[in-house]
Amino acid sequence: MKLQYYPDGDILCVEFSNTLIEETRDITEQALGEFDNQDRLGAVTLSGVSQYIDIEALPAQLVERRESEDMESSLDIKKTGWRV
Repeated sequence: MKLQYYPDGDILCVEFSNTLIEETRDITEQALGEFDNQDRLGAVTLSGVSQYIDIEALPAQLVERRESEDMESSLDIKKTGWRV
Protein backbone atom coordinates (compact mmCIF):
# COMPACT_ATOMS: atom_id res chain seq x y z
CA MET A 1 0.00 0.00 0.00
CA LYS A 2 1.22 3.48 -0.87
CA LEU A 3 -0.05 6.82 0.48
CA GLN A 4 0.55 10.14 -1.24
CA TYR A 5 -0.61 13.39 0.37
CA TYR A 6 -0.97 16.70 -1.47
CA PRO A 7 -1.14 19.34 1.29
CA ASP A 8 -2.03 22.33 -0.90
CA GLY A 9 -5.17 20.49 -2.11
CA ASP A 10 -5.72 18.46 1.09
CA ILE A 11 -5.88 15.29 -1.02
CA LEU A 12 -4.79 11.79 -0.03
CA CYS A 13 -4.22 9.07 -2.62
CA VAL A 14 -4.20 5.50 -1.32
CA GLU A 15 -2.87 2.87 -3.71
CA PHE A 16 -3.79 -0.69 -2.76
CA SER A 17 -2.09 -2.52 -5.59
CA ASN A 18 0.16 -1.89 -8.55
CA THR A 19 -2.49 -2.93 -11.05
CA LEU A 20 -3.26 -1.17 -14.34
CA ILE A 21 -6.14 1.27 -13.82
CA GLU A 22 -8.88 1.01 -16.43
CA GLU A 23 -11.55 3.32 -15.02
CA THR A 24 -11.95 6.12 -12.48
CA ARG A 25 -15.37 6.51 -10.83
CA ASP A 26 -16.93 8.72 -8.20
CA ILE A 27 -17.51 6.75 -5.02
CA THR A 28 -18.75 9.70 -2.97
CA GLU A 29 -18.61 13.45 -3.35
CA GLN A 30 -15.12 13.40 -1.81
CA ALA A 31 -13.78 10.07 -3.07
CA LEU A 32 -12.72 8.72 -6.46
CA GLY A 33 -12.16 5.01 -7.00
CA GLU A 34 -9.64 3.65 -9.50
CA PHE A 35 -10.62 0.24 -10.84
CA ASP A 36 -8.79 -2.39 -12.90
CA ASN A 37 -10.19 -4.40 -15.82
CA GLN A 38 -11.74 -6.94 -13.41
CA ASP A 39 -13.54 -4.14 -11.52
CA ARG A 40 -11.25 -4.46 -8.48
CA LEU A 41 -10.41 -1.33 -6.53
CA GLY A 42 -6.74 -0.46 -7.01
CA ALA A 43 -6.66 3.04 -5.51
CA VAL A 44 -8.77 5.72 -3.87
CA THR A 45 -8.31 9.49 -4.03
CA LEU A 46 -9.85 11.40 -1.12
CA SER A 47 -10.34 15.16 -0.95
CA GLY A 48 -10.71 17.22 2.20
CA VAL A 49 -9.04 14.51 4.26
CA SER A 50 -7.77 16.72 7.07
CA GLN A 51 -11.40 17.01 8.24
CA TYR A 52 -11.43 13.27 8.93
CA ILE A 53 -7.82 12.11 9.30
CA ASP A 54 -4.92 13.54 11.27
CA ILE A 55 -2.30 13.26 8.53
CA GLU A 56 0.47 14.19 10.97
CA ALA A 57 -0.45 11.18 13.14
CA LEU A 58 0.20 8.72 10.30
CA PRO A 59 3.68 7.14 10.34
CA ALA A 60 5.94 9.37 8.25
CA GLN A 61 7.36 6.42 6.32
CA LEU A 62 3.87 5.61 5.01
CA VAL A 63 3.02 9.05 3.65
CA GLU A 64 4.77 10.62 0.69
CA ARG A 65 4.11 14.36 0.45
CA ARG A 66 3.73 15.58 -3.12
CA GLU A 67 3.02 18.77 -5.04
CA SER A 68 -0.35 19.21 -6.78
CA GLU A 69 1.26 19.33 -10.22
CA ASP A 70 2.54 15.77 -9.60
CA MET A 71 -1.00 14.60 -8.81
CA GLU A 72 -2.49 16.19 -11.93
CA SER A 73 -0.02 14.49 -14.24
CA SER A 74 -0.40 11.19 -12.38
CA LEU A 75 -4.21 11.30 -12.58
CA ASP A 76 -4.06 12.10 -16.30
CA ILE A 77 -1.88 9.05 -16.82
CA LYS A 78 -4.16 6.80 -14.73
CA LYS A 79 -7.26 7.87 -16.67
CA THR A 80 -5.63 6.75 -19.90
CA GLY A 81 -4.70 3.36 -18.42
CA TRP A 82 -0.96 3.95 -18.03
CA ARG A 83 0.92 3.50 -14.77
CA VAL A 84 3.83 5.59 -13.57
